[in-house]
Amino acid sequence: MINAPLEGGDFPKDLKKAMNEQLGTGLGISQAQDLVVSQPSSAQGTEGSSVTLYCSYNTTAKSNVGSYQWVKDLDLAVKNSTPQFTGRVNCTSDQHFVLDRRADLVIRDLRHYDSGIYRCMVNIHGLQEASGNGTQLQVVKAATGPGDVQLGDNMVLVWLFLRGLLYTLGIATVALLTHLHYRKTISQEVQKRQSNYIENEYRTATGDYISDLLSNSRIKKPQLSTPKLQTRREIAHSMSGAPPPLPLKI
Repeated sequence: MINAPLEGGDFPKDLKKAMNEQLGTGLGISQAQDLVVSQPSSAQGTEGSSVTLYCSYNTTAKSNVGSYQWVKDLDLAVKNSTPQFTGRVNCTSDQHFVLDRRADLVIRDLRHYDSGIYRCMVNIHGLQEASGNGTQLQVVKAATGPGDVQLGDNMVLVWLFLRGLLYTLGIATVALLTHLHYRKTISQEVQKRQSNYIENEYRTATGDYISDLLSNSRIKKPQLSTPKLQTRREIAHSMSGAPPPLPLKI
């Protein structure tokens, strides 16, 4: 049977003192009598991702009763009930703790303030509690890889292309509207001139026709007066040797 992980963040002063002494050893293994706890000295994670802090122990004891817990910076319990880690912590199952002697810890959705020293503490019934020397966790910001840079450059190129396309379409639209307006204005002007020309031609032709009619109605054929006709007749008869004609009765 496995006891539940230790609750709370308060530890005896002598335990804290032992932890402080172990931090300076630079080793990844800490032992208490027949219980040895080991964990890597460092780990790194990216903001928003998950990280696994590994911890294992070795003991000659035959007891199947024990527990473990993780603490950050000596006094902060790493568990879901801690406000700083609420809903972001997964612990190794009891079965793996007993059979595989693992006490790994998974922290999800890393934040920048998760950086610190994480210590794995193992307690086996009948043995003195032991802890690892601590794992220094460093949380870094998500790095911008070459693929992301290329993707960003491609997005910029697409944006510039679309902007240029819209600008070109705007100019083409304005030019087309201007051309259509100009053609409409020219067509109207041509039609107006043709209409004026036809009207003027009609007026001119009508005026000439009327003038001709008026002129023809005003022309009078010249008529010779009777005395002149009489004289001409007399002259004609005299030249022919015929007797002079009788005078015309008027």
